[in-house]
Amino acid sequence: MVPAQPLVLSGKLSCAQSGEREGAVVLNTRRVRERVYHAVHAGDAAGALEDLASVPYIAAKFVLTDEDALLHEYRLAGERLGGAAAELREFSGMVLRNWRALQRRIPLLAFQIALQEPERSGPFQSLCRSRVVADDPQMALPATPGATRSRLVDWPQRPQEPPPPPRTNRTPPPPHPPLIGYAPPPPPH
Repeated sequence: MVPAQPLVLSGKLSCAQSGEREGAVVLNTRRVRERVYHAVHAGDAAGALEDLASVPYIAAKFVLTDEDALLHEYRLAGERLGGAAAELREFSGMVLRNWRALQRRIPLLAFQIALQEPERSGPFQSLCRSRVVADDPQMALPATPGATRSRLVDWPQRPQEPPPPPRTNRTPPPPHPPLIGYAPPPPPH
């Protein structure tokens, strides 16, 4: 049996690349880059969802500049683990809607974006369950009693309906109308 593989080996994910020396983060790159692939290929939907439906995992993928692999993992899991497709769409949709912002590689941004999602959504619920948030007092959710110095900013009037699915450039273009050949009649002599 393989021992548990934590996502963060040392430090705090919320401090990654923020210039703070205290709590500098060391990520478990092997877990981030290989675990989902093996879980999906083994048919382990719970193992794959543990990471793919996790805001800290999304943040770690962007910190490691592995975001293209994240999209590939969502696609692969959606194809092979059909029952998990609906939950994965919420997370992949959040990532695609906020792609440019997340590419700034600020891990705290993934947590902030999840906080702006509807309260019933998977990303918001993942944020509330996250050990990263629970273990770091500066990451306390703003609505938590005693959370006076949270790095996260709440949006009390956020929409509670899920946003429309993101449009991507990866869909094939619409078919062209049929071309009709036309040649003008020859000029009279």
